[in-house]
Amino acid sequence: MEGGRLFVTERPNVGIVLRDSFALFVSHVAQFVTITSLTLIPLIVFFVYVALTMPDPARAAPGPATVIGMLIVMPIFAILFLVGTQLASAALTYGVFQIERGAPLRIGSCLTIGLRRLPIVLLVSLAVGILALLGLVACIVPGILIALALSMAVPAAVVERHSVGSALRRSVDLTRGFRGIVFGSFAVLTLLQFAVNLVLGAVSLANQIVSTVLSMVAYVGFGSLQATVLAVLYYRLRAAKGALDVDQIAAVFE
Repeated sequence: MEGGRLFVTERPNVGIVLRDSFALFVSHVAQFVTITSLTLIPLIVFFVYVALTMPDPARAAPGPATVIGMLIVMPIFAILFLVGTQLASAALTYGVFQIERGAPLRIGSCLTIGLRRLPIVLLVSLAVGILALLGLVACIVPGILIALALSMAVPAAVVERHSVGSALRRSVDLTRGFRGIVFGSFAVLTLLQFAVNLVLGAVSLANQIVSTVLSMVAYVGFGSLQATVLAVLYYRLRAAKGALDVDQIAAVFE
């Protein structure tokens, strides 16, 4: 960082993105985790309820009631997951922006902006998911490339107030020439999360409650970190594509 800001002239790479992301996350971990936890409260409550009330399929063969229960649970879980994660992403994108323009990070303001942007963010994320899924169905590689090309659509919708179509086009432009960096940044996070989950799984096999609590803590922590990385990537790529004056575009949030 330079002068307390992310937006320096050096060309971004995976190391720079992760360095800045971890620095921001560690220095504001309490606020970031609080924001993510608040956005995910419905999902967390539902997950804990299901974990404690549904029979464990590893210990008993699932009967008709269990199958019907899962058919009901999965759509609810998917909806809560989509809303919670996208709200967290929108709120933390704004939070990172505030930090880097030297403004105070207020949890209430982050959640307010996140809720205000939530409808367009949900539409954008659904469009990205559908397009990436179509690419995966056609062939795995096109699906991955589509996901990378459209990875900045949600931050663009939050910060630049784009419509669905223009947010997708903006993401394609921002990621052009930098998709390897996007892939590398999230690949490192995925490997780190996988390693942590392995450790948590090993220490919590004997107690379902402990396992559930630890899983939720890890999920919230990594959710906050992933949203931070996404926001840092967006600002880094936007800076790399041209001059970026955070004070000039601050009016977007006023």
